Amino acid sequence: MVLIEDEHFSAYWRKMGADGILYKLGQDKVAKFEKSKGLFTKLSHRGKGIKNEYEVAKFLYENGVSVPRPIGIFDLRLPDGENTSLFFRRFPAFVMEYTSESEYFVDSQERRLVAELVQTEVKKAADLGVFLSDINLHNKLYVRERQKVYLIDFFRERLPAQV
Repeated sequence: MVLIEDEHFSAYWRKMGADGILYKLGQDKVAKFEKSKGLFTKLSHRGKGIKNEYEVAKFLYENGVSVPRPIGIFDLRLPDGENTSLFFRRFPAFVMEYTSESEYFVDSQERRLVAELVQTEVKKAADLGVFLSDINLHNKLYVRERQKVYLIDFFRERLPAQV
């Protein structure tokens, strides 16, 4: 299934994390592609990790944990000029709601609020049997105008039945 075509990608909005590369799709979606392990940054055509991340995010979202709304796994084509091979033109991507840019620079009062919000969401996940192993500055989004925290990046996490 193809969700979008090249012209809908925002080629200028690309973020790279340890396990994936994010692209903004239009105004309201983000696609996360899984990176292959190795010396060079390439995308994985298998998408096993990204599919796991989608399942964990979907489980948490459906059970009231604050995560960006998961939309699904789709085979997407990258924008022209991106790292593609002759054989793999489409890659599995985890598509989710775009929430907002994260606010990293918060004052001390907001910092306490953000810490409390994160702690509440992490506890909700733990109560469901999902123990988040990588909560750091880059694995949460704080949206100031909503005073809301979204947890992200569940690449290494497991659902309770998978433990």
